[in-house]
Amino acid sequence: MTTTTVSDKSQLLSALKTATGGDTIVLEPGNYGSISLRGTTSSTQYLKYSGEVTIVSAVSTNRAIIDKLYLEGVENLTFKQVKFDYTSATTTNGQPVVVKSSSGITFRGDKFDGELVDSYGTGTGIKISQGSDIQIVNSNVWGYRKGIETWAVDGLTIQNTKVHNISYDGIVSGHVQGLRIIGNTVEMNANPAEDQHRDVIQIYNEGGKAPSSDVLIAKNTLTATDTTTHGIYAGNADAKSTGSASEFYSDFVIRDNKIMTGQKLGLAIGQIDGVTITGNTVIQNDALDDNSRTVAIPIVHVAQESGNVAVTENILNGKPIAADDTWQEVKDAGSGWTISDNAVVALSWRVGESTEDPYADVRGNGVADEFRYKGSWVANGGDRVDENSNVNFDEGDTIVLINYEENSFKGVYKGNQLDVNSTGTYVKIDSITDLQELAASSPKLSAEVSGDTLTLHITQTGGVHDIVLGGLGQEYQSSYDASLF
Repeated sequence: MTTTTVSDKSQLLSALKTATGGDTIVLEPGNYGSISLRGTTSSTQYLKYSGEVTIVSAVSTNRAIIDKLYLEGVENLTFKQVKFDYTSATTTNGQPVVVKSSSGITFRGDKFDGELVDSYGTGTGIKISQGSDIQIVNSNVWGYRKGIETWAVDGLTIQNTKVHNISYDGIVSGHVQGLRIIGNTVEMNANPAEDQHRDVIQIYNEGGKAPSSDVLIAKNTLTATDTTTHGIYAGNADAKSTGSASEFYSDFVIRDNKIMTGQKLGLAIGQIDGVTITGNTVIQNDALDDNSRTVAIPIVHVAQESGNVAVTENILNGKPIAADDTWQEVKDAGSGWTISDNAVVALSWRVGESTEDPYADVRGNGVADEFRYKGSWVANGGDRVDENSNVNFDEGDTIVLINYEENSFKGVYKGNQLDVNSTGTYVKIDSITDLQELAASSPKLSAEVSGDTLTLHITQTGGVHDIVLGGLGQEYQSSYDASLF
């Protein structure tokens, strides 16, 4: 094991030619320009090292700088405490660090410094494709459009790394087997000029390669302060288009992450066979305004065709749902689903606070809540029953019925003010009188009282939506005055 100290690019390339497994090349402070290493010809086979060769900065507080790095067909090479500086780089397609068809490549304790244009990151910090056993650990990736992008890798670890000031996608991964994303912090600074599909972490399946499997995403902190960036998003385009189970993801574990955003797809998993989602916190970012009408509530979504799904012991702003191809909630899901022991907390809840409900034994919770129900939930066929014993109009609670068929709801032009739209597809209810007026006047809604339970029956083409409201039956019946309607 030999240690060689170099001070310029020429010396570095020479040292690489004579290095063997276990050797270390020490970089004196300075700029080493653009480095291109291709172990793809007979004359460059020396780049396929039998053991780890380490390139390390001599001074950690004055790191050696590499403007651009391109690796292809390289094996067992580690970069340690090196600064990759996009600002001074001449890059290809905005990709200052590219690793292609290589194995045993490690970035340990490195800095990947991007460049901001009008305060937003540009380019892709690290792009890795068609390799194996790649690691990015204890590093810092800053100021890019995409932080880390990977494709068709067998064995990839991103661990204890900070990826921040990212304007579009934090970590993007497609067709990776044996993916580990552990203990990272990913912070977005979304560019409003690209106000479309953005993700803190994205996994995708689109193309001829096998879908990702054996994936662990754990103990990460993921934040976005806008309303269009998803948290963890694993859409499955190939399974969606073909319907083939061979295109399903498999064996995902997503645990103990903190996900804070303002987009409804807080954690969304496409067609998969085998996923455990546990111990996560998925909530609206507290930098937003806690307003469910203007900022979406991030929810856990799993594609309805999936099998062997466990969603347990998470802290959420809304209940987990089975979703169709457009991420709308559906009644039926695949086989082997377990959804249990999840704590649903108010938008005002903050990390570290108790998740116990102090109002568990009484109706209501002391604050004004909005309960939403959608006609689209029964649009695809089949009846549906939703139960709710927490509505308390005295606390300012409201019930919103939205996306129902035309002429489902109707009010009367008398003293009570009922908020119903002209087409009868939407109504907002804030009192017992509103419920009475709806039942008396609406073509497709009726009410039934049993004891202290009030059930609304909403008839749609696809089925009947029953909303069972505990604790309202007696008041509904005792205060009913037909002359009002």
